[in-house]
Amino acid sequence: MVRPAVLVALLLIILPVCILMVRRSLYAGGGSVTITGSVKTGTTAISGSAVTLYAAGDAYGSGASMLATAVSAGDGTFSLTFSCAGNQETYITATGGNAGQGSNSAIGLMAALGPCESLVSGTSSATINELTTAAAEWSLTQFLDSNGRILGAPPSNTLGLQNAYVGFSNLADINASFVVSGNPSSFLPSAGSCPGAPNCDGLQRLNTLANIIAGCTESNPSSTACPQLLCDATPGDIYSSSCSGTPVIIDTLGAAYQIVANPANNVSALFGLASVSTPFSPALGTAPDGWEMALNFADAGAAFNSPHAIALDGSGNVFVANQGSSSVSELTAASGYSVGFNFAPTGISLSTPSALALDSSGDAFTANFGNNSASELTASSGYSMGSSLAAARRHPDGDDDRDGDYDRDTDSDPHVDRYLFSPEYFRDGVGRCLFEQPECDAQPDSDCAVSRGLDTLIHRQRQRKRYERRYIGGGVGIAVLGGRRFDDFSQ
Repeated sequence: MVRPAVLVALLLIILPVCILMVRRSLYAGGGSVTITGSVKTGTTAISGSAVTLYAAGDAYGSGASMLATAVSAGDGTFSLTFSCAGNQETYITATGGNAGQGSNSAIGLMAALGPCESLVSGTSSATINELTTAAAEWSLTQFLDSNGRILGAPPSNTLGLQNAYVGFSNLADINASFVVSGNPSSFLPSAGSCPGAPNCDGLQRLNTLANIIAGCTESNPSSTACPQLLCDATPGDIYSSSCSGTPVIIDTLGAAYQIVANPANNVSALFGLASVSTPFSPALGTAPDGWEMALNFADAGAAFNSPHAIALDGSGNVFVANQGSSSVSELTAASGYSVGFNFAPTGISLSTPSALALDSSGDAFTANFGNNSASELTASSGYSMGSSLAAARRHPDGDDDRDGDYDRDTDSDPHVDRYLFSPEYFRDGVGRCLFEQPECDAQPDSDCAVSRGLDTLIHRQRQRKRYERRYIGGGVGIAVLGGRRFDDFSQ
């Protein structure tokens, strides 16, 4: 029986637009750049906020370098002049300030920008508010420290950080000149806009999260709004008339980080804080089961048809096996998963593929339920070519091999191993385990369970190459696999 199709959805606390495909240098270099912007809570200006432009560091959650600082004026505006020492990703924070209710040290806001040398003097700008903060924390969380403030990635994973920035653009509006408007991205689906599809409330969720933060940033410092948020966002604490513990969070940046890092923590209590201030709408009408955010990706070019299995390559591109059309689809990370392709080379025996994996060269392998075979699509051909792979399986009744080792017998005895095509057990024709699992490496003549082999290969690749959520961008990289979270490597 054909197993139920896997739902192809990427949970985005984050997921990405082709806007940031334009990552070329527009900066002549050697001179200074000036960008402007404003700090707001909803549409209300925040004055006296400390605004800092950073370049991302060279380690996870550390090493960020300060490029420029300013203090927001009475109308919330600021201007930053700086020089680029490299082309690191940049971001802006705004801490403290007065939204009209008095000086509030718990204000912490953020917006992602882009590569330093791509920022355009007099053109690039940023409106920093609760919505850009939610978008930044949810898309960049895997690269941030626990305070949600210091951003960095090692040189070995600059691509992961770039993909995370593309994720920011799927949540918050930012154009090719790196103008952050403070509005949600047009890519976000609104409830009812995609009938029949799950996870279709990305806009409402983002606005609700922004409203939760706004309840603190807009508040009178003497009120309980900020203490409640900082307490409820801390795992293990809950606010009643006071906090049950001692929160280590000091501002709304830290609160946003903890919410995304612990999306099932105090959901109802946090949702209650969204009604304190509602500058962003539409918002959720009822509390969700968690604070994950989701986007659905169904580009026409990908031609999904009963998708059943999913895998990622080293660049964060998503590959999907389609049982309905016996094909493989790709969504490209550089486009924010908004551009897709479909591959169905002839002559490689693709037939109702039920499992999928990629090797270190990016070649795609499928186990085919429809004709008990395996197929390979080669990356070097742009997946337009490939081959059908012969598979060996010992007879299911047990020892049909007279010498008892289940290997590829070379004598003339007709009662030796029976070779069948099967997506359950296979190796190639020379006795080498196709996916080279550790247990197969140790026993080169043993049978290899494809279902196990594919899972093992993908699992090993994720760990070895830091697939996790980092490779497709922060909290942007969670996928739903038949109800199982893609970032759960324990299963």
